[in-house]
Amino acid sequence: WQTENKSNRKPNNVDVVALEDDKKEVKMTKKKPFELVACTWTSASHNRRGDGATITDGKERLQEWIAFHLLVGFDHIVVYDNTGANSNPNETTSTLKDVTDKFGPNLVTHVDWPCKICNNNKPANADPGERSSQYAAEASCRGRFAPYTE
Repeated sequence: WQTENKSNRKPNNVDVVALEDDKKEVKMTKKKPFELVACTWTSASHNRRGDGATITDGKERLQEWIAFHLLVGFDHIVVYDNTGANSNPNETTSTLKDVTDKFGPNLVTHVDWPCKICNNNKPANADPGERSSQYAAEASCRGRFAPYTE
């Protein structure tokens, strides 16, 4: 979830070919590795808004969600694991990695994402605003995986 400069990066399936008169043409050299990717931001447990009930079946829900999405045609799933944001630092908390590992790295990518909030306003704003880190995870997923997806 750190910021990286992507201005000099290009997907591994793109070549820029020089043409006459200093023109350039982009040619796809090979197929991208993914056809359809799904991203999800989730946690092993969380407190529900409103009544504060603790939901603890996140692993079971995630396993079913991944299996369903692979069944209906997604060829890769990216799981942004927000478990660390909801756990007590003095407790040993199990992440969702054991669930994602059941499917293998060719089908599922696990990203540890222990952020609680992200700032959605301009720097030095009197009201920095708070939004769920889900928004930042979504942007990260698009930035990391869109270049490799058809």
